[in-house]
Amino acid sequence: MIQDRAHRYSWEIHKGSIPEGLFVLHSCDVPACVNPSHLFLGNNQENVDDMMNKGRHVSGGTYIQKYEGKYERGESHHGAKLDADGV
Repeated sequence: MIQDRAHRYSWEIHKGSIPEGLFVLHSCDVPACVNPSHLFLGNNQENVDDMMNKGRHVSGGTYIQKYEGKYERGESHHGAKLDADGV
């Protein structure tokens, strides 16, 4: 069984096959969204441009969209096991 993402299946069900080399992108920026009206096709560069234009890129840390674009870093990261003193 091949595992794929739900938004790709949604695209194929509603709009047809995905040409090789293209990605299914989200206009709504919700990764779990499968609404076909929120999906569009783009190549790798268009995917990167979309990410950069919408401020979804990360340079270190983890981007948490629900926290209004703030980054969790160091001991404030949700997965941190040590604080500064513990390190």
